[in-house]
Amino acid sequence: MVVGGQLSASGVGHTNLSDMVPPRPKRFKTGPRITGRMAGVSTLLIGASMLGFALISQFAYGLQPCPLCIIQRWPWVAAMVLGLGAVLTHTHKFTQSIIMLAAGMSLIVGAGIASFHVGVEQGWWQGLASCSQALPAGASVDELRAHLLGAATVSCGDVAWRLFGLSMAGYNALISFGLGIALFVKAWHVQGEPVDAH
Repeated sequence: MVVGGQLSASGVGHTNLSDMVPPRPKRFKTGPRITGRMAGVSTLLIGASMLGFALISQFAYGLQPCPLCIIQRWPWVAAMVLGLGAVLTHTHKFTQSIIMLAAGMSLIVGAGIASFHVGVEQGWWQGLASCSQALPAGASVDELRAHLLGAATVSCGDVAWRLFGLSMAGYNALISFGLGIALFVKAWHVQGEPVDAH
């Protein structure tokens, strides 16, 4: 029996080899899991939660903020405004990616400020001049009065609240850094989304 005569380029005899291979399972295309608009909404919600927690701690529980605590709120305000911009520009992907990069940069700056505050709390370095309650040496009575009137009521080195060993500044540093990096990554990929992504 001559087997070679039955072989062909398409398979054995008249059978196509591709018919003998089981078909590959089709991949279900879900599209991007988190769109640029969703990232903008997430930035708004996380920012509102962070600022809401800070304001509730201040006005409901009496945890007065120090000057560095106040400064740390501004990057979140900027990120929320930019997050709203990312929501509104979902049909302009290049513009949306630039806005998301700016929001991520704002949060990275906020993470740096919060990390600096953690270092002040730990005594690794000195805080801002507005953080200190120490009286200036050799000052006149008028200078001392002006310093006391303008001095912060809460020192930046005081930790009013801790959870699992981390202060509010520590949690702010981690959350700001994590969301900032996530926005950087999303801004890189957002231009590949369909324009009508929701």
